[in-house]
Amino acid sequence: MVLSIGMIVKNEEQYIDRCLSALKPILDNVDSELIIADTGSTDNTVEIAKKYTDNVFYFEWINDFAAARNSTVERAKGEWYMFLDADEIFESCDDIISFFNSGMYKSYKAASYTIKNYTNSEDYSIFGSFVVSRLFCLEPGMKFVGCVHEAMRPCLYPIKGLRDVCGHYGYLYNNKEVKEKKYKRNSELLLKRLETETPSKLLYLQLAQTFALDSEDKRREYSQQGLECPEGNEFVQAAVYNELIYHYYKTMQWQKALDESENYFKETQTIRADGHLMTDADVALYRAICYKNLGKNKESTEEFKKFFALYDDIESGKLFSNDVLFNPLKVAIKGHINAAVFIFVSTCMEEKEYEAAAEYLKKADILTYYVRDDNFNEKLNADFEIMRQTRNYRRTQALYNQLGDEAKRLLRMFMRREAELGNTSPEVNDLFRKIVKNEPDFARLLDTVKEHFASGNCLEKAKKLTENGLCKYYEILYYLLSEKQDISLITAIGNYNFKSSVNFNSDAFEDFYEVLENYPIENISASGLNGLLNLTEAAMEHALQENRDIEALFSLWGMTGLTICEVNNLGADELSGQLFGAVMGAEAVNEKAQGNFKDCLNALTALVRQYPSAKPFVLAMSNKIQQKTQPANEMEALAAEFKRNIRMLISNGELEQAGQLLAEYKKIMPNDSETAELEQAINNQ
Repeated sequence: MVLSIGMIVKNEEQYIDRCLSALKPILDNVDSELIIADTGSTDNTVEIAKKYTDNVFYFEWINDFAAARNSTVERAKGEWYMFLDADEIFESCDDIISFFNSGMYKSYKAASYTIKNYTNSEDYSIFGSFVVSRLFCLEPGMKFVGCVHEAMRPCLYPIKGLRDVCGHYGYLYNNKEVKEKKYKRNSELLLKRLETETPSKLLYLQLAQTFALDSEDKRREYSQQGLECPEGNEFVQAAVYNELIYHYYKTMQWQKALDESENYFKETQTIRADGHLMTDADVALYRAICYKNLGKNKESTEEFKKFFALYDDIESGKLFSNDVLFNPLKVAIKGHINAAVFIFVSTCMEEKEYEAAAEYLKKADILTYYVRDDNFNEKLNADFEIMRQTRNYRRTQALYNQLGDEAKRLLRMFMRREAELGNTSPEVNDLFRKIVKNEPDFARLLDTVKEHFASGNCLEKAKKLTENGLCKYYEILYYLLSEKQDISLITAIGNYNFKSSVNFNSDAFEDFYEVLENYPIENISASGLNGLLNLTEAAMEHALQENRDIEALFSLWGMTGLTICEVNNLGADELSGQLFGAVMGAEAVNEKAQGNFKDCLNALTALVRQYPSAKPFVLAMSNKIQQKTQPANEMEALAAEFKRNIRMLISNGELEQAGQLLAEYKKIMPNDSETAELEQAINNQ
């Protein structure tokens, strides 16, 4: 038999069925057996276990995890032994199956896989991952040691790193009491050993790891005692140092962490047969982050590079420890490689080392690196900036293929922006087209952008976009406006969102308003004039929100209205409220240009009466008039005319219109005492 799988269980009905079901592919495809020791279950654990194996037996609990594990080792018939817990569920096991069926196992003495410790039960998005050696070639004298945190001794190597992942659900406590009970059990067992056994480095290491769950001070205390204890080998010494350095790192005592790391390298140099220990990866990353927090970016990036080199060796199986228990458990683990990359890349960008940032960014797995979190946009924008600075856009392909809709939206904007900035060579443009080959409208957009910057005439390319594409890619409007092309291609579309287009273009292009204000109406086809009316109106609304002068836009709006009337030969009684308002707007602009402020005000008054939606524009223009220096008697005449119009509306029973006009007048002439009289006249009707 090739493989024996051993488990110890007690009251595990919550997870054991899922655990064994996930284990079944190994049992079915590898010459293997499953051995389960029950230490006193009172629920359905044993009944569930017997569905998967006949080799279930009772082991009397004696407060010793190693003894319980060894009871399954003693029954093992396989050449190799693997152990796991009932709350560990394989998410993949293909590599384990291949490892044995291919005969690869004959070249190794141990093998490891990844465990993901889940700590969020809502969507399992929060976890810490680390590599564990759980498979061993069974040789004479091998057994578990340690009443808590038990480990197989002696440890064997070489170790094969397998890609399989196992989810651990034991930290998803239903309540605080369960968590405290487990912690109390482990700590009491270890403290009892401390009283009854000769203290050793290993025991202090286990105490430091256990009490760290409750107290960082205890972690420091037991780590320091472990370093002073003469009993124990140098590999344990390295692991104890790792605990102490991690304490200072976690409590943000950056310089102390660096000082202890120097001691770590001095004290462990005699056991570096191949130059490094696995715990070196942890320490290198602590040092990188400590230097970063001390403002020493150069030293930080050098330590990061050491860490990444060590991490690569761990992943490839080139680097192993003589003692499997002391694999990196703190930072140099799969769940944190992305965080390390993010900090390193940020540091490189601060130093403008974009090539280094690009190189090491490849070490992050795209799907897990860009998990939706508070740093999502920051990470993606950093990626964009690195590509822009290095002029290497190949990464866009992988990002586009692997990320979701929000990222794709940002990627499309990035591609468009690069084209607008003139950063894209023909090769880059071809790459972008290849990426979006299944999105023909976006590919046509890239062609349009390219042609706009290449020749200044993108109309024919724009015509190849579908109506949906024209409605979606708002910058096409800007390009056509700036080229003074016939924009009826867009403005004649019935469902075109002018407000969104104005919002987009005013944010994307600094000269958008200027380009629109200077657009020659004679260049647009008759079919697009009504759309131009709506476009200028939307632009005025947005401009007012930004406290911009709308006079030029107001003039374009009015001229568009007049042009519509002329083209369609419309009489006054055929005009809609909007169109009549635009015509009055044109008249107001004309009168203002000639200095006829009274007639200008009359036109604005008529505009508001027929098209109330234009009140914000009228108010802005009225304020413009008021800013002009006028003789006092002329201003009084204008005010009198305004009040006459209000009284006329009241006498005609048009009270709502009178109230609206009065409100506008009060904004223009807030100190006129007659406004109270007019207000009372309206209320009394």
